[in-house]
Amino acid sequence: VAASGAGTPEGGAAARDAEEARSYVQSLTGYTVLLQVASRERGAAAAVAGFARLAAAYALHEAAPAAAADPSSLTLPLPPPTDDWRVLPEHLLSAVTDALALAPPATFSGPTAPRVDEVVRAAVVFIASPTHVRNPAVRSQLVGLLEGWLAGSDDDGTPRGGPALESAPPALAAALQCDALARDHLVPSLLRLYADIESSPYEKYTVRLQIARVLKAVWRIDAHRATWLSAASAAAASGDSGCVYGRFAHHLLTDATFLLDEALLKLRVVADVERAAADGPAWAALPAATRTEREAEADAAR
Repeated sequence: VAASGAGTPEGGAAARDAEEARSYVQSLTGYTVLLQVASRERGAAAAVAGFARLAAAYALHEAAPAAAADPSSLTLPLPPPTDDWRVLPEHLLSAVTDALALAPPATFSGPTAPRVDEVVRAAVVFIASPTHVRNPAVRSQLVGLLEGWLAGSDDDGTPRGGPALESAPPALAAALQCDALARDHLVPSLLRLYADIESSPYEKYTVRLQIARVLKAVWRIDAHRATWLSAASAAAASGDSGCVYGRFAHHLLTDATFLLDEALLKLRVVADVERAAADGPAWAALPAATRTEREAEADAAR
């Protein structure tokens, strides 16, 4: 915009706005790096975990007041949203995930790690509660938190690889293996979110990858595998393509088809460049800028 209006008052204003925006983004990046460094200190991590536990416990209390005295009595689905719940800002849960995401997942693993029990319970409950957390993006942030913990990382923040219970905080591992709410509702709610995220402007492929990794981790647990197989069997028996599992299967196949098409297009780009480069004289006759551009296209497609 600035370039197209260069030399005009509008162009000058656009250039100043662009420069201010760049400076603002750079300042935010700096703050994020500082917070990430600070969160690696054990005391800071405990403080972050304490804030997250308090916010998660408050959200659970407002969503299910009757279970406040005895959290173990909480059941799903949650009762209809109360007026107190409706006035809570949506970013309350986002604040929890954003705060915890600053610290490496390894911070919350091990016998001396800060506790995050209430956060795990809130994640399981609200991922399964679209009536209370209507925005799929917020539920997706909770999935991203669980996926990050399951994947784990080294002390320097380097991801360890695939999801595994061994990498998870003790509270998450215990909830996935023993908690009845997680056992009965986590897999169905993840399948529902896989479909719900289709209509969200959020990055659906990233979210679906995170969902897939969590599902892969819980597949190893007999109770979760049984819940998944039961949902699949019920969908097959009903023949209802609009059920949760039917919508999940539809979007899974659609994604697979789209990604296959994208891969074939990229392979064609690579093949075209390699064929052109194989003809040495013709390739050398092309301008250097053209060769560089085509090689970049092939590298990007690989």
